[in-house]
Amino acid sequence: MSIPAKRLSPLALAALSLLLLAGCGAGALPERLHGAFRVGDIGGNAGETLARELARLASGSRQSPTLTGNASFALQSDLGDETAVTLEAGDEKVYYERDPLTNQVWLARGRDEREILRDFPLVRAHARLVFNYELRDPATGGLLRSGSLSVAAAAALGGFLGSKAGQAPTAAALDSLEDALLKSLSQKAASDATEIIGPLFGADALAPASDPASREAKALVGRGDWEAAKIIWEGLVAANPLYAPAQHNLGLYHEGQGDLPEAWRLYRLAFLADQSATYRDSLARVTEVLRRAGALPRSGRPTL
Repeated sequence: MSIPAKRLSPLALAALSLLLLAGCGAGALPERLHGAFRVGDIGGNAGETLARELARLASGSRQSPTLTGNASFALQSDLGDETAVTLEAGDEKVYYERDPLTNQVWLARGRDEREILRDFPLVRAHARLVFNYELRDPATGGLLRSGSLSVAAAAALGGFLGSKAGQAPTAAALDSLEDALLKSLSQKAASDATEIIGPLFGADALAPASDPASREAKALVGRGDWEAAKIIWEGLVAANPLYAPAQHNLGLYHEGQGDLPEAWRLYRLAFLADQSATYRDSLARVTEVLRRAGALPRSGRPTL
């Protein structure tokens, strides 16, 4: 059964079909899927921290593929001022105050408050960690997979709120912030790397050297039968969660159905597994639509 016309216009169906038939479904599955991976040498100024986070997530043995690479961490900080309105006590005043119950008059002292603009030193920090990795066969040393991950974060130190909390932007505080950002980004990069590599090597099964199933699915799309093609892609993803072509094609299906959050999720998985221009452009296209609709949060899955 094909996708209902009310959900996917003929023009949109033709456009998605062209994307698919242009080659998004081609590609070969890995010849063998292993049990897990183990962490090898990770160089770079963030290598030690990232290797520690990776080792916490990995569960490989000597027979498992070895993950190596280089991790670089860069921090850029800008010192400025944050202007805020503060209330400060004025000069002390002496005044008379009448007790409403006894009608007696008392001598009282107090201070008026006034609003003052003050500048508070503020450091804005932007950090980025780039992990260029290689996964190699432990027996032959042959390259099984390579890629690059980039994660970023921003933080602030000092300012009005920092001053209230006693967090002045001193050199020691900036060093602590740098350490915290390095650890946070290392955890994120390790999690992303595990998301990419872990499922791929999480089963012990043989995979075919070619992919006739994808060719069959493409032929079905050519005849307009997206539903039958979807079943094939779902089977390919179940057998290999990191098979980027099938993830991407499922994204095309859900985009055609109007389920953009699910399409975004699938496009992201495809791009994490294979940073090709096709997967990048599909992810960017749906990301922009969700952003304009205000449905793209800072973290987590978008909603409409």
